[in-house]
Order: sequence, then C-alpha cells, then structure tokens
Amino acid sequence: MKKIVLILSLIVSSLFISKNCIAQMISFCESVKEDGQMVNPSSTYAMTKNGGIMSMLVTLDHKVGSEKIVYKVFRVSDKGDQTLDQTINDNVIPDWMWFYHDLIIRSPGNYIVYVYQDGSTKVLASGLVHLIPAKK
Repeated sequence: MKKIVLILSLIVSSLFISKNCIAQMISFCESVKEDGQMVNPSSTYAMTKNGGIMSMLVTLDHKVGSEKIVYKVFRVSDKGDQTLDQTINDNVIPDWMWFYHDLIIRSPGNYIVYVYQDGSTKVLASGLVHLIPAKK
C-alpha cells in the first residue's frame, strides 16, 4: 500500500512540475511570426566570430501583469557558475501571455535567461541556450 501511495504521489508531482516547466518558459528560435509561432526553434545554435542573434519567445500560463519586464542573461560555466552577461529591458502589455525579444550573443557558450517583472525578484520564466562556433 505504501508503494502505491508513493508511486501515485510521484506521478502527480511530476505532472505538476512538468506542467509548470512547460507553461512558463523561454524558447529560442530564429524568429517569431505575428501569431507567436517560432521559426526554426532550437536550444543549440552555431554562431560566427562576430556573434549571433536569435529570438527569445516567452510563454506564460497567466497574464504578465506588468508593463515592463527585464531579461537577465547569464553565461553558465562548465562548473555551473552563472555570470551576468547582459540585462535587457522591454515594454509589454499587462494582458499578454506571450512575447518575444531578440538576443545578441557575442561569444560561444551556455547561457540561461531569466525574465522578471520590472522591480521584482520572482522569475516569470527561464530558458537555456547553447551557442557553438560555426564550422568554417
């Protein structure tokens, strides 16, 4: 009986966690269409020595509830340490449940992006992207 309860609680927990992770995330793509559809989505991109540009699509399971948001972009080391690379401020409509912004990265590596309402420390969404040098 204890095993059944444990298994059921793990299943319910994993469903809850996966719903929250999918519903509030940042996805990366080459561009975003007017209807919110991503063009060539990926979590890994090749970039030239001059850097790379991609779109970040934020999808929420609720309205953003703010007129201003902040993207904080961190470079992630091989050890998992995060170093702030850049901060991007953007204007949004409080009723929006999805929005996007272009991201320019100047050097290859792993990056994590967090989105906040302006003035808040609560993460609205996050996403990881890996940039590799383009083959010559």
